[in-house]
Amino acid sequence: MNADLLTKKILVVDHSKVITKIVQNFLAQSGFNPENIFRAETKNQALMMLDLESFDLITSAIHLRDSSGIELRTAEQ
Repeated sequence: MNADLLTKKILVVDHSKVITKIVQNFLAQSGFNPENIFRAETKNQALMMLDLESFDLITSAIHLRDSSGIELRTAEQ
């Protein structure tokens, strides 16, 4: 296991709890610390989390309830 992965913070953005759970499980099985994997359901929720926290990786669905993953990326920059 790569010890560096344990310190990485990840934000998973998707309105589907099933999809985010699958992604969270995959990341945990890949060596990431489950306590450092966070979830947001909307663009606005993700942006609020980004204001409070720094993430090493952000994954997002293309279609979100209040926007799109592309708009999230643009707003995050």
